[in-house]
Amino acid sequence: GTEDRSPTAEQVDIHEAAGDGEDPVLALLGKLARRPASEIADGHRLGPDLGLDSLDLVDLVSSLEERLRMDIDEVEVAPETTIALFADPEGHVVGLM
Repeated sequence: GTEDRSPTAEQVDIHEAAGDGEDPVLALLGKLARRPASEIADGHRLGPDLGLDSLDLVDLVSSLEERLRMDIDEVEVAPETTIALFADPEGHVVGLM
């Protein structure tokens, strides 16, 4: 049978996905993880907690870089990476270009 896959980051309009006042990063993660952004917490890990696989992670990084002008070191984005890394603009993983 066909595998039921969530939409890729390329298929998600990040600004359309985010509602009023909603974090566009969380909106994208919610779309990829197929859950409301409000259920995603900083401590959630991309793989074990949100169910994102390696292809989802590549989509996530490329989409965040392209659409939100974030500079992300993809080497540091792994299944064990927590959402807090994306939420911290002072962190060493994400920064505005």
